[in-house]
Amino acid sequence: YAGVSAPGTSLYFPYVSRVVNVRFSTVTIQNAGTGNAAIQVNYYDSNGNLIAGPYADTIGEGRSKTYDLSTPGGNVPNLPSPFNGAVVVTADKSLAGTVTTHWKYYSSAYEGFSGGSNVQYLPSAYRKNRFDIGMGWIRHSNILVQNLSGSAADVDIDFYKTGETVSKLHLDDTIPANSSHEDNTRFGTPGLFAP
Repeated sequence: YAGVSAPGTSLYFPYVSRVVNVRFSTVTIQNAGTGNAAIQVNYYDSNGNLIAGPYADTIGEGRSKTYDLSTPGGNVPNLPSPFNGAVVVTADKSLAGTVTTHWKYYSSAYEGFSGGSNVQYLPSAYRKNRFDIGMGWIRHSNILVQNLSGSAADVDIDFYKTGETVSKLHLDDTIPANSSHEDNTRFGTPGLFAP
């Protein structure tokens, strides 16, 4: 993940997961302000439902806390399994944060966002397998879009082949408030597009 140069009092994470014995995420939140930060953490599913929260906590100046979703208790919710959703954090001080997701043999990490925009460009998306030579899947992409507003957002997603200007795949989606949707180039997205 990258460092955060512009922390904010709201922090958004488009993907956290808890699937018992398969994968789990940790959410780390850092106080980037002066004095103690009072935070509230909310967990949303892909339909916009508040599944857990608000969870209140205090983080000391310059310090961070990690919330391990594999170990419920205290300020860590007992999320259903499977759970794949989004997190929204608000505070009275500026925050930075990261999410790491852990599987048995690998993990991923990304930084949280203090704001968004109406247009995003993703320069690299993949869907490549080599079953023809016995290698199977080489790589694929998961594109996650989180709605940061308080109402549903209509989203258009276009996939372009390198060097071409005509979209190979156009998706129309509606993302509920505070939640996120995942577009997976290996498995597709049920109800939106086939693999």
